[in-house]
Amino acid sequence: MEIQVINESCAKIELSSEECAVFGIDYDSFSGNDTASRLFIASVLEKIREMELSSAAADKLTAEIFKRSGGGLIIYISGKGMRLKRRAGERLCFCDTPEQVIGLLQRIPEPESAELYKYGSRYALILREYDRRRVTEPYICAKIKEYGELLSDTPFQRLYDMITREEP
Repeated sequence: MEIQVINESCAKIELSSEECAVFGIDYDSFSGNDTASRLFIASVLEKIREMELSSAAADKLTAEIFKRSGGGLIIYISGKGMRLKRRAGERLCFCDTPEQVIGLLQRIPEPESAELYKYGSRYALILREYDRRRVTEPYICAKIKEYGELLSDTPFQRLYDMITREEP
């Protein structure tokens, strides 16, 4: 089971067909009246609490269920009063030139959270990342931070300042 926080009131849960069988749920029988469905939702909410992603209980829940290609289900759970928080990790991107760094900073959703290091002959950009599949192992980022040379803890802001100073 993979849980991804979409926003503060919606979580996306992906299940393989094997996991659906373990929970006793399927696309056709999933409903609020089905005991297996209710137990599944309760287990997801408990898992969210264990992951420290929730700060409040929802007053009313809604579940949208979709079949996943290759088997399994994708379930979106949202609710009035639900307060989910994204847990951020870090992603490491190496660049060879300053132009590559600038291009990457222009494409990421939170450029102000980036840190730029010189590591060997390359630039190492450490970014905040919410997608667990794209998070770099923490010890790798820690190694870059320890042994690399910090060039800027706000590289996008420094670039923005340089651009605005050049304009007449």
